[in-house]
Amino acid sequence: MEVFAEAKLQYVLRLRPEEVLERATRRHGSAFDLDEAPEDALDQLVSWGNLKRTQDTARARSLAEFARRRSLYQLTPEGEAAQLAVEQVERSLGTTGSLQDFMLPAILDELRSLGSELNRAEPDGGVLLASLTNLFGQFASLANNASIFMGSLTDTIEAGDVEEGSFLVYKQAVLAYLDRFLSQLERLAPEIRTAVGELEASGIERLVHLAASADEAPTPDGVADRSPELLGRWEGLRGWFVGDPGQWPTLESLQAAARDAIIRLLAILQRLNDKHYRRIDRAADFIQLARWFERSTESDAHRLWRTAFGLTSARHMSVGSADEGAAIGLSWWDAPPCEIAPLLRTTGRGERTGRAAAIEDHSDVKRELAGRLAQDRMKRTRALASFADRGAVRLSQLRELDEDRFDVLLEFMGRTLGRSATRGGPVTSLDGSFRVTIAVAPDAPRTSIRTPRGRLTGPDLVFEVEEVPRR
Repeated sequence: MEVFAEAKLQYVLRLRPEEVLERATRRHGSAFDLDEAPEDALDQLVSWGNLKRTQDTARARSLAEFARRRSLYQLTPEGEAAQLAVEQVERSLGTTGSLQDFMLPAILDELRSLGSELNRAEPDGGVLLASLTNLFGQFASLANNASIFMGSLTDTIEAGDVEEGSFLVYKQAVLAYLDRFLSQLERLAPEIRTAVGELEASGIERLVHLAASADEAPTPDGVADRSPELLGRWEGLRGWFVGDPGQWPTLESLQAAARDAIIRLLAILQRLNDKHYRRIDRAADFIQLARWFERSTESDAHRLWRTAFGLTSARHMSVGSADEGAAIGLSWWDAPPCEIAPLLRTTGRGERTGRAAAIEDHSDVKRELAGRLAQDRMKRTRALASFADRGAVRLSQLRELDEDRFDVLLEFMGRTLGRSATRGGPVTSLDGSFRVTIAVAPDAPRTSIRTPRGRLTGPDLVFEVEEVPRR
């Protein structure tokens, strides 16, 4: 199958058995051994649908040669798909993925190109189809690689023991990598959402119809319409960046996962730092306890067991085991080990038997959460809008804030003042409607304002909110 896939890349569509054998030998660098004749192996692939066999009559010079079987083999569409799937699985084994932040500007450029072409007097369906194809390819690469990377990062964090030297190097690289991705995401996500919204306002069904009309291929059942496929892929992209009613955008889940990974990496770092200041940790306690057990006599071991663990007879356990015939009163010191179910050993609960519980319907909860989310977004928008018409103001001029405006102020103080000094600049709200700038003057005096949660005291910041005009 590798030989046929390679031949197709070289625009060789059909191969004879001896050519297959020659290419296989050349590919593997030594004589290619088959337990059977090449024709038998090729015919087996024909029976499975991977290859198609036709009669080779081009070399026949007589009626007898014409009647003799000479086969040509060609890769079928099903066989090609199967081979590509196998190659994809082999490539994915061991891959760690990546957060392709460079894809975000490319996706934004393609969205804007689509908008420009769609708004022309006579849009070109071929140009739209090419842009859509590029857009979906870039989006698929971004989404798939991000999923793989976050999965492998989670596995690494949860792996257990961490070697300090290698972890410190790994931690520094990962934190810088996640920080760069989150910064790019924070900067471009609102613009991508805006571009998606503008395309849908211009008519996404019209765009898909024009693009699909440029690739109408005839089939025995009529003309193949790609509109449903393109529309479905668009819905996936829209759900990833914008979200659907009652559902968070996947992008926000990815942001939350990246921030959670940073917190967990810092927690591991804190644990490693604690070892430098504490002479004994839990692992050292257990190792020392094991040494005491090893050196103790039988009577001392019983006293040490009761002192360390406080366990006597295991009356709370009611699991069947292979040693039920063991003598009553036999010391655990002399008794053979009793195998315990992994679930009981790790969670303290026995294995469940019987029917699985019915799947719960969370539709009502999702609707309630979606309603709360929409209400929170509306409150945030109103709070930001109340700041937008005031220009640049100092914190001391605000004097008193209600809860919604105070929450917005705290959020943007954290997002702005916590950024690296080399980046600086304003930050944009999640929906892209407002641009917020918070600055600290070198000579700013301290001030205090009244809030529903008490008094906020700190430097007299300059706070400015600008509404981003819709294009």
